[in-house]
Amino acid sequence: MERILVGVDGSAPSLKAVDFAADLASKYNAELILLKVVEDRPPELEAAVEAYARSEHMPAAEAKLVLTMDDDILDNARREALAKGATQISIEPSFGEPAAQIVAAARDRESRPDRRRQPRSGQARRPPSRQRRSEGR
Repeated sequence: MERILVGVDGSAPSLKAVDFAADLASKYNAELILLKVVEDRPPELEAAVEAYARSEHMPAAEAKLVLTMDDDILDNARREALAKGATQISIEPSFGEPAAQIVAAARDRESRPDRRRQPRSGQARRPPSRQRRSEGR
């Protein structure tokens, strides 16, 4: 077992999956990949925040809030995995429909044994400051 991919959304079940996967990654010295997929319009974003951003003519407010939430969720999952003993942890944001993005990410890694992820066709890209971060390399 070289890599373990876990979809993370910040929910209790996803954090349990991170705990389980981190235990396996620690036991088998595998890379643990934490993937957070951001949908176009996340359900956590309240209508009031959107209305305020529009009233203040802040078109980027929603995107910044989503990216901040995304980073917080991944950072919390990374801390959980480190606490469970995982040492090779990669955190990765993605955009699109969650199930499709998770399956595509798994297939990408199956076909790329060198472990360097390359963006899928049509996948939104983050600015370089928001690209994949790695721990323990």
